[in-house]
Amino acid sequence: MNELYFAEYLREFRAKGKISLESALIVRHGDGEDGDGEIFSTVHGGEPPPQNGSEPSGQWRPSLTDREQDSKHLGLVFPLVKRPGNAFDYISVGRTSNVDVTLPLQQISKFHAYFSKTPTGEYTIADGGSKNGTRVGTRKLEVRTPVPVRSGERIALGPYLFTFYTPDKFAELVIAKAIRS
Repeated sequence: MNELYFAEYLREFRAKGKISLESALIVRHGDGEDGDGEIFSTVHGGEPPPQNGSEPSGQWRPSLTDREQDSKHLGLVFPLVKRPGNAFDYISVGRTSNVDVTLPLQQISKFHAYFSKTPTGEYTIADGGSKNGTRVGTRKLEVRTPVPVRSGERIALGPYLFTFYTPDKFAELVIAKAIRS
């Protein structure tokens, strides 16, 4: 897996004075952090996020210091990078290991959604026919109908919330968080 905790990007910035990013990414914040609870209520009609059994045990990296564990910026960061050998012109996201970005979460479909970068440099997301749906903000996506997604926009893949970032906007976020903490 290629995901890192947000705190690891902070560590890299503090150590090197910069971070290296080559792709857009999605960040999954912890339940209730950074307003996720409010967004979740808006997007999913007030249903609480899944708690017990929503993530397979042993799948997430626990190697953080006590200070970082206390930080509210422990979201997992998933770079949107194509897997070697992927012939398609999009970046697939799903639960299985044969997609580009693997999210090992029970309510993510095997092939849940996909991202594309347009010739003008903008990004789109489309639902891949998932069982639990995909949303951008409060908008539920139609299957295989790409819609634009902007940096900083919230995305729901099934019941799980993510924030989409372009490399430059994510770097700005890391720098701002590093300076404030």
